[in-house]
Amino acid sequence: SPIETFSNCLWTRNFSRFLNFFGFIETYGTEQEVAITKRKIELSTTPAFRSVFALDQAKFAFRRPGASA
Repeated sequence: SPIETFSNCLWTRNFSRFLNFFGFIETYGTEQEVAITKRKIELSTTPAFRSVFALDQAKFAFRRPGASA
C-alpha cells in the first residue's frame, strides 16, 4: 500500500541510514524480525543524539526501553 511504502522509506532513510549510521540511536530488534513477528522496533537515543538534538519532552510521549505501555 502507499502508506506502507512511505513508512518503509521513512524508516530506511531517517532511522537506518542517518540516525543509526551516525550512532544517534540504538535499535532493539532487526527489520527481518519485525517482518516475521509483526512487532515494532524499539529504539533509544544515545549520548551523541542528546548532545546534538534537544527535544521538548512535553511534546512527545517518551517511553524507556523495557517499560510497559
